[in-house]
Amino acid sequence: MHLAEFFVGMRNHPILFLGTGFSLRYLKKSYSWIDLLKKISFDLHGNERKFLDLLDSCYIGGKLSLEMVAEKLEVEFNELVSTDANFDEINNIFYENMAKGKRYSRFKIYICQLLADTTQKEEMTPELAELIKARKNIGSILTTNYDLYAENFFKFSPLIGNNILLSNPYGSVYKIHGCVSDPSSMVITSNDYKLFNQKYELIKAQMLSLFMHNPVIFIGYSLGDENIRSILKTIFSYVDPNSDEAKKIQNNFLLVEFDPNNMSTEVVKHDIDVEDIGIIRINKINTDNYSAVYKEISNLVLHVSAMEIRKVQSVYHEILKGEQGISVTITEDIDDLDNNQMVLAIGAKDNIRYEFKKLDELIKEYFVIIEEDNTPIIEVINKHEIVAGKRVFPVFGFSSINDKINNLDKLKELQLNKIEAHIKSSTFNTYNSENSKYTSTKDIIDESECTKHKKDCLIFWNLYYGFLSLDDVEKYLKTLSSDQMKETNNKRLLCLYDWMKYKV
Repeated sequence: MHLAEFFVGMRNHPILFLGTGFSLRYLKKSYSWIDLLKKISFDLHGNERKFLDLLDSCYIGGKLSLEMVAEKLEVEFNELVSTDANFDEINNIFYENMAKGKRYSRFKIYICQLLADTTQKEEMTPELAELIKARKNIGSILTTNYDLYAENFFKFSPLIGNNILLSNPYGSVYKIHGCVSDPSSMVITSNDYKLFNQKYELIKAQMLSLFMHNPVIFIGYSLGDENIRSILKTIFSYVDPNSDEAKKIQNNFLLVEFDPNNMSTEVVKHDIDVEDIGIIRINKINTDNYSAVYKEISNLVLHVSAMEIRKVQSVYHEILKGEQGISVTITEDIDDLDNNQMVLAIGAKDNIRYEFKKLDELIKEYFVIIEEDNTPIIEVINKHEIVAGKRVFPVFGFSSINDKINNLDKLKELQLNKIEAHIKSSTFNTYNSENSKYTSTKDIIDESECTKHKKDCLIFWNLYYGFLSLDDVEKYLKTLSSDQMKETNNKRLLCLYDWMKYKV
């Protein structure tokens, strides 16, 4: 079957299950499990043979146990490093935390340092752009990776350990084996896995619930990966492998297995023999064409984007907390609602006829909407009287991904007129290239003698005349908070950036 056929008829937001191969594919600095242990051993001894001897001592029934390798290496590392001046930084972190009552393994502290860098490979930018577009349709992420790449890239909330049980499924990264943000959470040694299997039955149940209701796409694993087999064993220990329910779960699984230089988009059925369970048949694609997978996710036509569901859940949890200012109204007709700060409308589908989103929300989400190619949200613009209100609004970028905007030419003309009127205002009478030119937004922000208003105006003027690059200003705009994006000067800057980047 073609890759597109796997996604045909999909009605729920897919979940990505990310393994080590995901980080290896996209990060400049990453390690497979065995290479991570090898690196630590070499840094400790400066001798590769020590690691080979360690491997030789960790075979069980003729099979290498990396959990045992990690177990023995941790004991060795913690003992030798405690008196080694080459690892003073590790020891300082260890003692600082011990003084606070936090007991971290030096071995795991070192792993955290090795995995701290999440700089992406420049050559993977085009492929990652397709994954960003797919983000709007991804419900949540599960990963056995320790690094911070998934939460940083997807802008999801990380969940570690028992926090997984208190989560919103949408917009979460389930860090099943722990995270570098908390060395004690990391599952890597034989003892760690033993404790994990004893303590985390409820977490496994949470995972099972996700698998029952959502398509699951495995990226960064191979068929021989023990994590895949462990997951399948967990699921089908609870579900009869021969039941209709089991067949539905199996049909929802897609394993994307890396095959260098193979651009195939063919999905095949593959049988996996799972210990104590039997044969489990799942979908598999052997490919190096990950962009094709991401495009299919992006092209899914679902009733609502995952981003909108995440926002609804956020409002719902605010309501549950009972914070001051939250107003709850349950109605059968949305026209009966007052203009409350937050509203959760519950009613018949035919009665709740439209979605309303403030223009300030679209401005706040500007970069996410465009990066994710989230075209349906943009049509909310048509529910606002922007032309009549004469307000400035960044329509060029939005129209680049969705041209179904009413009065588009007038909106573009209004945006440009507002920009020109501002740059010709008396505010900039004294500006010239001798005393006002900057090539970095950081240099402007760091000017101690300037007021905030002056800094805002300098950024606008320098971008307009080409002294600041669009990339520099984009990075600056992305650092601004939601409240900052409500400020007039920042809206003006966004509109200038939008026009300069997306004008034809």
